[in-house]
Amino acid sequence: MRLPCFDKSIDDRKAVHLWQEVQGPVDVVLFEGWCVGAPPMKEGLNHPINSLEEELDTDGLWRKTMNQRLKQDYKELFSKIDLMVWMQAPHYDVVYNWRNKQERMLESHLHDIHGILLDTIDLKVMSEAELKRFMQYYERLTRHLLAVMPDQADVLFTLSEVQEVIKTRYPTEH
Repeated sequence: MRLPCFDKSIDDRKAVHLWQEVQGPVDVVLFEGWCVGAPPMKEGLNHPINSLEEELDTDGLWRKTMNQRLKQDYKELFSKIDLMVWMQAPHYDVVYNWRNKQERMLESHLHDIHGILLDTIDLKVMSEAELKRFMQYYERLTRHLLAVMPDQADVLFTLSEVQEVIKTRYPTEH
């Protein structure tokens, strides 16, 4: 079985020939992503919460469509998760800082691999301004996740602003 893998530098999955191949049976599959396990939002979709929503989603189509997908397609996918592990950020603002750190590390890594050719190849690292804009697409959902996931997760790691685990909660069964 081939396992798909996301590549942030191209904002897409890696080419199939680069996927890791594993032989079964497989006991554990880690399914990781920014919005994994997100339940739909119950309210608050009518009003924009940032400049991107004000400019590009004046009628709320993006946020309502995203929420509808969480109610249907993603709910079915997430129902297959046997154990939900959640890493809780202290607040939304640090999420930007952490993601910016990832972008800078990616930039350094790509520069180490490709050197001077980095500007000539089709790889993308977001500037700070691009990252701020990108994160506005997910701000509403991220704030929602920060509010609801601690109560929904089976395993909870509460993180400090420097991404250290400061508290843990494990399930009583599993």
